[in-house]
Amino acid sequence: EFAALFLLRYLVEGEARFHIESCPGLLAHTLIYFFALASPLPYLRVPGFLGPSLYKAAVGYGLMVNPIVIRLSLIFGARSRLHTMIQVDEDRIWYGLLAATCLSVGGAVVMFASMNPSHRPSFYESLTLKAYLVELWNER
Repeated sequence: EFAALFLLRYLVEGEARFHIESCPGLLAHTLIYFFALASPLPYLRVPGFLGPSLYKAAVGYGLMVNPIVIRLSLIFGARSRLHTMIQVDEDRIWYGLLAATCLSVGGAVVMFASMNPSHRPSFYESLTLKAYLVELWNER
């Protein structure tokens, strides 16, 4: 995963240097990788690292895979000993997922609607963090 994401970042940005000139790219990549290991799919949780396109795909994937994971858990979990220890009505699980998904989508809509219109393109244009910082630097 470490090497694949380093290669992907190199292919997206066209160079191995990090965004800060005095910090070697491999060192920065190594530190970010080890600090982010605590979360699943760590780089996909940092929107600016690989650009908004991959981040949007990761968020969409997370929202779409939740019903599949819950369905499989309900099917295979019914055969386990855990099923007898935790008793939650299946409808409550689905309503909870629906509420969480609506909250996620609603939060994104509110965030996008209340955002400064000049900064909205940064959420759907394909700019990496490096390209975005260069653009901001040139505009000041």
